[in-house]
Amino acid sequence: MAQPISAPPIPSLSPHETRLVILCFDPSATARELVETLARDEQAVSLFLKAARGNAFGFGGAPATLPQAVVRTGFAFARKWAAVHALSRRMHEITGRPPGVNEYWRRALCRSVVADALEDYFAPCACGQAALLGFLLEAGGLLAPSEPSPEKRYALSARMLRAWGLPGHAIQVLEEAAKGPATPLSSPTRRFLHVADLFSDLCFGEREDIHAFLLTAQELLDADEALVEDLVIASLQTLRGVAEHILMDADARQGLNELLGKATRVFRDMLREAAPAPLPSRETLDVAVARDTLEAMAHELRNPLMAVGGFARKLVGALDATSPEHEYASIILEEGRRIEELFRGMEENP
Repeated sequence: MAQPISAPPIPSLSPHETRLVILCFDPSATARELVETLARDEQAVSLFLKAARGNAFGFGGAPATLPQAVVRTGFAFARKWAAVHALSRRMHEITGRPPGVNEYWRRALCRSVVADALEDYFAPCACGQAALLGFLLEAGGLLAPSEPSPEKRYALSARMLRAWGLPGHAIQVLEEAAKGPATPLSSPTRRFLHVADLFSDLCFGEREDIHAFLLTAQELLDADEALVEDLVIASLQTLRGVAEHILMDADARQGLNELLGKATRVFRDMLREAAPAPLPSRETLDVAVARDTLEAMAHELRNPLMAVGGFARKLVGALDATSPEHEYASIILEEGRRIEELFRGMEENP
């Protein structure tokens, strides 16, 4: 018989921190209300102004006031930033470890960004709820770090949300997670969180089968493999932008960059399969064996080539068309296409 979940004390949020989190779940919330709430925290205002003045939000003059900063970054981003900042500070107090060396924080941010990207792409009305729930999915682990069951940690997370007065539909998503893995019939937000959590596991080396991740993501999102890869690449780009332009804390930036290094290596190997068998000697090759061997080689080379081409396409689209880097990426993309044409010719004319 399963042991009941212990009831460790739930850390409290201040009234204005609670309101910042609830704003992400309130469809009637306004930017004015966010400004009035955030203004009570001078440190948060200072950090947000610095982030809003960075290169991540386009051209224009540097915002001098909080309302200007919210307008420049956009209300959707600003309220997610404010809530995550408040929760990150509380997390620091609970663990005694700043974000840069806090593995929970890095995992939470990774889940948050991926879940947010999925909600933004698939949900008819994306409002940032998946981002906050992705950040809070494993919050129960802070209360019971030795608890091995993710479902029990999710149940503790749901208790935290209830204690903080978050709306019932947000609590319901985590209660749904506590019942087991997501299925195609689960709520959209639950499916987004499950895919984001699986990707976080890959980044931290807890799962090694990237193809199993792709298959699960395709099933839960009802999307093909190419789209899943695009969304993951976009999420990694967002994390890179957060590290370079939004995080003001050097330790947090370093910690996130370490995560990105792991994630990039994981994704680089996404289409890489097991090494091919040794080639037969020249003396034993006949025409049929040669054809089969060439087809196998083409298959082994095509998958990593697709990964290279995918990254090159993203770089071409993201870089300034006048920069040398854009030219280099274009050359890589063009040469990759030439090799793909060679493979296609080998298949059509064996």
